Amino acid sequence: MKTLILLRHGEAQNFTSDYNRELFPFVKDKINTLALMLKGKNINIDKFFVSSSLRTKQTAQLLIKGLKEDKNKLTLTKELYLPSLNELELFIQLNGEDYQSIMIIGHNPSLSELASYLTGKNILFDTLQGVALKIDLKDWSDLLPNCASILFTL
Repeated sequence: MKTLILLRHGEAQNFTSDYNRELFPFVKDKINTLALMLKGKNINIDKFFVSSSLRTKQTAQLLIKGLKEDKNKLTLTKELYLPSLNELELFIQLNGEDYQSIMIIGHNPSLSELASYLTGKNILFDTLQGVALKIDLKDWSDLLPNCASILFTL
């Protein structure tokens, strides 16, 4: 069994280019609350794959600090900045093989599309929302439509 946690970044300011948008200061408290909730779920996250945009990077850094996770579990990549559904699925298939549980912090529409694709449900994330999915497959390369069930929502 695999666990995939999908999280959309926190709410960001609109004063600069999309890639360089910073989180609003009030989002820090919301991320700390989210970290406490995740701790209570006793889910071990082996790897955090995060879009390299500023708002997703800030979201991930605050969340990892709140979870008291090892910073070395974090990988920033431009591949997760506004990918298509197919590109996001391929990213997981190619990069997830060494991990049982991964979290992806990224953007809509691809995160919502992936959650919908994997569960067969219509899912749409607002900022700082997401879902933890249980995937009954041995390998990430075997991802298929409707292969996941929802463990909990964020």
